[in-house]
Amino acid sequence: MKKPNLLHVPAILIALFSLSEARFYMGVDIGQVYSMMDKSSEEQTTYFGTSSTVVPAYHIKNAYKGYGYLINLNLGNEYHFDDKNMFGLRWIGSIGYGNTNLIQQDYGIQYFSHMLNLSIGIDALFDVIQIDEKNTLGFFIGLESGWVVFSSNATYMDGKNRFPLINALSLLLTPRFGVLLFENDHHRIEVIGKVPVYNYNVNETEYGVYYFATPYEVMLGYKYIF
Repeated sequence: MKKPNLLHVPAILIALFSLSEARFYMGVDIGQVYSMMDKSSEEQTTYFGTSSTVVPAYHIKNAYKGYGYLINLNLGNEYHFDDKNMFGLRWIGSIGYGNTNLIQQDYGIQYFSHMLNLSIGIDALFDVIQIDEKNTLGFFIGLESGWVVFSSNATYMDGKNRFPLINALSLLLTPRFGVLLFENDHHRIEVIGKVPVYNYNVNETEYGVYYFATPYEVMLGYKYIF
């Protein structure tokens, strides 16, 4: 028996979309982000004349922690494949901004950081509980991908110069999931969660020190479906 070809998946999705009615939507999400940042270093050797000093590698988990807020603007189309509109798909394009007050755990020093993202995603929609003729309750699961920029007012010294501690453009890959309330055929109210599948490398210094951020997001969203 032949194994399914992953290259067929986009073709299947396109076929499903072409057989269903597209409904355009616009929306906004607001919420909180909880960020943790690890600090790691490679083994380093420093030479002084004929002698040398070896600094062992280390990894500090959750060296920085902090809470902040998020706001996302999004648009897209959603498609349903059954007469009762219980099952469907939607694609989503999103631009968002967030900030976090990161706290260095050893000394309690606070650093204001920023996060800017541009992404696209796809969700599977399940409006499975019929409250009445015009309102349903359900859930969704999906995946979001794009780019995220991290920056901060935290700095470090490199000789006589000072450089930002967090300053990076990273690839975004985040599973999405949540609860849906669909009202009067036009209004979606959502509770959204996002958990990254890997840590984002937000800086790599010349001294072999690395910083990795892990943001967890919880948001309340509203979408108007035309």
